[in-house]
Amino acid sequence: RYYDEFFSALRQPIAQVLLSADALDSRSGYRNAQATLDELLRRGVIPVVNENDSVAISELRFGDNDTLSALVAVLVGGVA
Repeated sequence: RYYDEFFSALRQPIAQVLLSADALDSRSGYRNAQATLDELLRRGVIPVVNENDSVAISELRFGDNDTLSALVAVLVGGVA
């Protein structure tokens, strides 16, 4: 909610993106996530990325925000 209010005041569109570790384990899942993030950025939408806790099981979790942020940086071609 905070992000929505903040970026709405700036008239900046945002989109929540939920990722799970098992979704990025397969090549197709990785490419789908990459294409989604690329398209959002191309359209000027800021992705707000979170782990999809509702479907993640303990064995297939990112575990911390550092791991998730590093993977997202690689997905969008950033420098981790």
